[in-house]
Amino acid sequence: MIDEFFARQLPTMKHCKDFRETMEVIAKMAFRMFLGFYADVSNWDNSGLSCSLILKENPMADFVVLPSKLSNKLWYTNILCGIIRGALEMINVKVKAYFIKDILRGDLETEIRVELIEIVKDGGNKEEAD
Repeated sequence: MIDEFFARQLPTMKHCKDFRETMEVIAKMAFRMFLGFYADVSNWDNSGLSCSLILKENPMADFVVLPSKLSNKLWYTNILCGIIRGALEMINVKVKAYFIKDILRGDLETEIRVELIEIVKDGGNKEEAD
């Protein structure tokens, strides 16, 4: 997916300078490109190392009704967390991504929390997020 994203971008698009810019590009451009909607980035922590992606709509959840016995156990669109994590790993950014809220669980919006773990610099040098 990350290769496809870069292939579709204009040659004038600049590289992201930091995690905040990276999350904005994912929310506004990548989500729109691959899923047809965008997300809002909010709830940044003081250190700027974690934020929430707020999805007002989620077409992956359309026409889905969770059985009541699974409504508190199953995160139906958890694949989105894996996509975020996997795409960022391809550019040497390790994150933890997980659901906080989900429309399918009765919440008004879907919220995915993304936390920066580390950025692997060229040559394998690691920059810890804490």
